[in-house]
Amino acid sequence: MSSTVLHKKHGLAPAMTVCRQCGKDTSEIALLGNKADSVMREVYEKTGGKLGSKDGYKEFGKNLIPSTGLCDDCLAAISAVDETVRLGGVYWICTKCGSEGALKAESSMAKAVREHMKLEAPAPVGVDLTDECPVCNATT
Repeated sequence: MSSTVLHKKHGLAPAMTVCRQCGKDTSEIALLGNKADSVMREVYEKTGGKLGSKDGYKEFGKNLIPSTGLCDDCLAAISAVDETVRLGGVYWICTKCGSEGALKAESSMAKAVREHMKLEAPAPVGVDLTDECPVCNATT
């Protein structure tokens, strides 16, 4: 069991958290205690000023830090992708934009990848996409 040493001015120094993947608010609250000032400065530096604070801890609700995990929406999306692959689909990642997802089992590309790799479901398999990326193609 660990204990939190209180911040001299802000006590437990709670901070609201955001999802590491999408940036949405999470239901997690971090209790930073006497580490609050250094944590806020470090987060500020590592996120290029998007989160944390260059001036250290201010007050609850004024500072955001990354959550230790992902939000419920991101976890559900990952679970859905994993289920698609379990049912015969194929993981994909775009080499251009970094997006990722899964091709459904009935798609011709998923069938071709599984055949080429000689892997049947539920064995996981993935492919890098370039010109076929649905995210890049949706914006063009």
